Amino acid sequence: MERHEFDAAYARICEVCGMKTQTELSAYLGIRQSSISDAKRRMMIPAAWLLTLLTREGVNPTWILTGEGSKFLVPASLPPSAPTLLLARLAGPELEQRIRAGLTSATECIAEEIRAFAEGKEEKGE
Repeated sequence: MERHEFDAAYARICEVCGMKTQTELSAYLGIRQSSISDAKRRMMIPAAWLLTLLTREGVNPTWILTGEGSKFLVPASLPPSAPTLLLARLAGPELEQRIRAGLTSATECIAEEIRAFAEGKEEKGE
């Protein structure tokens, strides 16, 4: 990687993270500040940085390295997936309270939540 390519890739990382200093970026990536200095000296973006940005923010590694393609592999504005929404409903405190109070069995309560979710009810108890 040439110096100008590294500098451009590093600038894209800082842009997507909203970080301005090596100290801020190292904290964001969960690495030592000296690791950033080492990467700059070697003119190489470590794969671990790309993986962190991909898993945390959905950032396209190709965009980071080349500036080509879309910035994000998955648009940040997409709504959560149906399984994620259902799990959030099932993990809610209301469900646990109903089960602990003996108002319903865990199986009945979960089945009720799944039916309500499948019918498109947004709020519990509708």
